[in-house]
Amino acid sequence: MTVEEKYLIHYIAKRSCEADKIESDVIGYCDLTFVIDGTLTYEIQHERFTLGAGDAMFCPENCERFREKGNGKSVYISVNFRCGSKDIPLLPYCVRNVYDHDIDYYLSKLLEIYFQNGKFTQKKSSCLLELILCEMLDKLSDGGENKYVAMMRRFISYNWYKKISLDEISAAAHLSPSYSSAIFKKTVGISITDYITDIRISRASEMLKFSSESVAEIAEKTGFCDIFYFSRTFKKIKGMSPVQYRSMK
Repeated sequence: MTVEEKYLIHYIAKRSCEADKIESDVIGYCDLTFVIDGTLTYEIQHERFTLGAGDAMFCPENCERFREKGNGKSVYISVNFRCGSKDIPLLPYCVRNVYDHDIDYYLSKLLEIYFQNGKFTQKKSSCLLELILCEMLDKLSDGGENKYVAMMRRFISYNWYKKISLDEISAAAHLSPSYSSAIFKKTVGISITDYITDIRISRASEMLKFSSESVAEIAEKTGFCDIFYFSRTFKKIKGMSPVQYRSMK
């Protein structure tokens, strides 16, 4: 591990299965696991907790970790990494409602880059993991979010690229559509529709910069009904067309 590579990843995987039991053991690395669906139950340093969708577990190096066998299918992403003692993130063992569209994006890129095993893989992986950890620390410093808004954000983070309705989003938080809209805008500062559009345009911008896919393909993959609506929306937010934006990379 070089000075530039703060975090050295030696295992990362996305799994969709009934979680196996992990016997109690002191681990020689840091374990960061995000639950996307289902539940996982851990015990770290004799502190027991159950994670649900959107939660994360962090077990620092040289701590005792145990996981109960799952009682149903779970979807989760685990990252095992090593770092210097001064760089171990100051995260609690259990982090609630932390998995959002930004972390989802960083983890997707981390999985993609790690398994490419190309030039600068470790350096890129280290930077992405540092971004993920910084996002988590920022969320903890926010002092907590309204639980209903967190539930809506989580639903959106899983489905932003699909055609989703306000009814579906409000149902995910067990609220009426009108109350969902009001509480979301009051908490986040923008409407649910604008929030989803911002996510889609942000992802489209990344794809325009780093992929060779056509504008039409990007529009479809980011949840826009047609290329013309995508182009109008993109120009309204970015101040230029998707083609002009791509030419600047």
